[in-house]
Amino acid sequence: MNWVPQPLPAQGWMTRAQTEAPPVADAEKPLNAFETLTVAPIDTRLIDQTLLTDDEVSWFNSYHSHVRDMVAPALDLETRAWLFAATALLPIKIKKER
Repeated sequence: MNWVPQPLPAQGWMTRAQTEAPPVADAEKPLNAFETLTVAPIDTRLIDQTLLTDDEVSWFNSYHSHVRDMVAPALDLETRAWLFAATALLPIKIKKER
């Protein structure tokens, strides 16, 4: 992260954080993405899984895999077992052909 001074008209100077984030693909206008700074399991009891699209389930499963990869090495066995249960993958719906 770089701190870049920015001039403000008639108000002096301010400092803002500038990061090297990749652009968002297929956006209507140029946008930067956010980098995940903290990771924690998302409680699936709060989600109505029947409302999720396949893309949303894939994002969710990818995020939970990331949480496991980042956090598990620092945990004891009992807490690691809890983490793996809390980050269990959601099933992807299989569409039936007519």
